[in-house]
Amino acid sequence: MNTNYQRGKIKNRQEDTKKTILVIDNEFDIINAIKIWLERHNFAVCAFTGPLLASEHFKNILNKISLVLSDIIMPRMDGYELVSKIKVTTQGQGYLNVSI
Repeated sequence: MNTNYQRGKIKNRQEDTKKTILVIDNEFDIINAIKIWLERHNFAVCAFTGPLLASEHFKNILNKISLVLSDIIMPRMDGYELVSKIKVTTQGQGYLNVSI
């Protein structure tokens, strides 16, 4: 498995030809399971274990993201707050808040 950690962000390879999904959940095991499943179905995944870090980095990766998949219940910022914060800067992305 090609996964590295950097201050709450799970880094992975991305290919320009794949649709990229931003995944945010405070539990690593859930992110890892989602990441494995999505990559098996030919999606690129940009994953974060914290909503604050995800919102900070979102501006830099905005044009690469096709879908935002976020947990609802997370510490310091819930999924609804996160999506409303990043939604201000986007057009055309899909958003999916889920409770896992």
